This record gives sequence, C-alpha cells and structure tokens, in this order.
Amino acid sequence: MKASLPLLPFVLFSSAWAIESPPGYYNDGVNVFPAPAGTYVPTANATSTTPCPIGYYTPVDGMSAPIAASPGYFVSVAGSASQTPAPAGSYASGSASTSATPCSPGYYTPFAGMSSPIAASPGYYVADASATKQLAVPAGSTSSSDGAASYTPAIIGTYAPVEGMRSSIPASPGYFVSSVGSSSQTPAPAGRFVSMPGASASTPCAPGTYTPSLGMQAAILASPGYCVPSSNSSSQTPALPGTVSSSPGMATASPVPAGSYAPVGGMQAAIPASPGYYVPSSSSSSQTPAPAGSFVATAGSATYTPASIGHYVPLSGMSSQLAAPLGHYVSTTGATSFERANPGFYVPATGSAIQSPAMPGTYVPLSGASQAIPAPIGTYVPQAGSSFAIPAPAGYTTYVAGSITIQAIPDIQLTAYTLNPGGSSSFSFTTVTSQTYGIFMSDDLNTWIEIESVPGTGDVVTKSLAAPGPGSSKRFFRIVATPTP
Repeated sequence: MKASLPLLPFVLFSSAWAIESPPGYYNDGVNVFPAPAGTYVPTANATSTTPCPIGYYTPVDGMSAPIAASPGYFVSVAGSASQTPAPAGSYASGSASTSATPCSPGYYTPFAGMSSPIAASPGYYVADASATKQLAVPAGSTSSSDGAASYTPAIIGTYAPVEGMRSSIPASPGYFVSSVGSSSQTPAPAGRFVSMPGASASTPCAPGTYTPSLGMQAAILASPGYCVPSSNSSSQTPALPGTVSSSPGMATASPVPAGSYAPVGGMQAAIPASPGYYVPSSSSSSQTPAPAGSFVATAGSATYTPASIGHYVPLSGMSSQLAAPLGHYVSTTGATSFERANPGFYVPATGSAIQSPAMPGTYVPLSGASQAIPAPIGTYVPQAGSSFAIPAPAGYTTYVAGSITIQAIPDIQLTAYTLNPGGSSSFSFTTVTSQTYGIFMSDDLNTWIEIESVPGTGDVVTKSLAAPGPGSSKRFFRIVATPTP
C-alpha cells in the first residue's frame, strides 16, 4: 500500500512562483508528489519517477533509491514494490537476485526465503532436485558423508538396524551377517560360535567343545567328567559308568583301570577300590568285596589276599585279617573262623597256627585256654597234654605247685611241751634231714600264719614261743612239713 505524503510548500523566486521537490519526490510545476512504491526519484526537482529494475524494489512511497532483494529473496519484475522469498526447494544466494535457484540432488531447503541449500546430513540423502526435505536412508543401508544423493547397502559382516544410519555396525561377537544390505545380525546357532566382530559366517564347534545356546562368541570346553565326540555339538555328554574324562575339552572318555571304578556317569576321576574291596578288570562301574577268608589291605587293589595261618576273616569286605585270639588257633590259610584249643592244650599268644600241649606238672581242664594251670600242692601231673591234676595218694604229697611226682609225707612226733609261768612255752619235735618244717600260728583255727621255717637236722628240735599279747585269750600252733627252699 502506497503511503501519502503532504504536499511540500513551494518557494517563490525572483518575480515569479517556482516549485522545488527533494529526492524521492517529483512535481508537475504546481504540486509535489512522492514517488509511488515500486518507483524511486534519485534527484531533487524531478518531474517524473523511475521504475525499480528487476532485482530491486521500493516498498513505500517517496523513496530516492531502490532496495536490492535480500539474500533468500528475488525480484523478477521491474517496478516491484516487494521482494519474493525463494520457495522451499530453491534458494537465492546473493543480493539483488532476479530468480530463485533450484536445489541440486543431495541438497534441500525446507523453508521459503533461504539463501543457501542445506547438504543432506550423514545418514540421509536427497535423490531429486528442488527438494524440500532430506530422507533417512532405509534400514540395511548407510550414507556416510554430507550431501549424499543416494545410499549404500551395508556390506557383509555389517548391518544397519534402523533408518538414518551414517555407517553400518559390525556384527557383534556371537553373531554374523552373511548378505549385503542387512538390517539385522544373525546369532550363531547352537553348536557354532563367532569369536570376532564383523563376521560373515559362524564357526562349527570342534570335537571336545560345544555351544549350548544361540549367539555364543566362544565354544565351551567339555567339562571334566564329560566329553563331546563330534563337531557342531550343542551339548556335552557325561562319561559312561566305568569311564572317566579327566581334563576339560575331551572328545572321548577313558576306561578306568583295574583296581578302580566309576560307579556313575559324569566322573572326572576313577575311585580307587576301597580297602576290603577289589576291582579285577578295567571299565568297571563297581567294586567287589573281598570274600570271607580273604582281605584287601590297601586301596586300589585288583586282587584280594587269603588270610594267612594263625589268622581268619569272618566276613566279606574286610580290610585286614584278624589274629586268632588267645586260646584259639588257625592251622590253614583262607580261614573264616578259628578253632578252640582242646582240653589239655592251650594257645598262649594271638595269631597262633597250632595249639600247645600242657607240659608235665600242668594241666588244662577246659577248651579255649591261653595258659596251663600248675598242679596245686598235693597234686601232680606226670605227663604232657593232661586236662586234670592227680591228687597225691594217702601218705604222699607235693610240696610245690606244678609237681610231676609225689613225695612221702615224713612222720612228725611232738616229744615235749612246756608251759612256763607268764604264758611263754616251748616244745620239741623230731626232724629228718633235707626236710623243712613250718611252724604256724592261729587265733581261730581258720587262718594260719607261718611264723618260722625250721630246717630238719635228723634230730629233735626245740622251739620257744612268746606269751600271747594283751587281748589274746587263745592261741593255737601246728607243725607242717613244707617244701625245702
């Protein structure tokens, strides 16, 4: 819309009236007018206006000079009162533009009035001229630099999972990409693995290794106790009973040697046969108890040992043999029990293979004895292997235990007895040579105490006895033939 300016006053010169107008205005000799929008008046006292050339404009009345179209704008018609913004998809790069320039492929202007195009960002592209927007590259492709007019498919071993990616992503360890233009990576299947990024294929597991799940980046060694016999395996197999797998990464299990066993699957070491047991062959899943009459003393045996003489093994599965107890013996090997010594015989030590007869002078009345009994005084045993002692006949005796013969009892005669005043006394008795006599005392005729031993001389011997002490009402004495020391 044009603006109206008031008419300027005129100036009178000399003797006549004259009209004067400033730049931006013109006159017709009578009135002064502003230059209309789209025109301009560059000098004073002009009588006409000048239309704005293309590339320029005057937006209001009374302008003395045109305005160059701003960057991003253009003026394509002379006498214009306004500038036109370059439409979206084009631009005007400098001042005083007379037209807009279409954007080239790879560039765009999203708004009107732009002075320069925008290069497509990495991850985007502009395929056509005069574009008003950039497009994200599709998944599976990339655009790595500014101003791209097209996109590039992701190479094998890489992928672009979403739109607008400037570079592809190498396949992760455990994954692979086998074709170009992929938008996703593929997990390595069970039984295979991918160890490095950017792989285009997966690797099969070797025997002795496995991968139990998808997307694994390394194979797992078979655990001790397990094996993996073939490639491309997704699981490990326990070693069978009777076999072991001692180290990680075994493809096959090994049979256990004789003397050891593997009772269940999945064992990494064989179990030595326990003491008392043996394993006679390899690849065994169980141990065998040593039979009764034999034993196994150490672990890991492949055989058993029969009990030696003097010993026995009553049960199966024993780790040691038992010595025959006192009073018993074992005369054969491989025995499961012992024998009792017979009456008349004895076994004085454990582990004996024989029984011993009682020596003359001794006897064994019962079976199972560990020692012989000396014949008591008054009895005798004349021969070995006796189960009883023989009492000495009347008139005979034995003076020591363990006698093998008897002796006649000597006759003892009391020849004199004297009771002295005060209670002391004396007595005389006959003796024989090489015989000893004991003088015994008792207060009750039950308990006798030997108070003196007297050697025989063949003559009469006299002995004195002290008076009983206070409190003793009675005292008894006797003389007995005793063993000679």
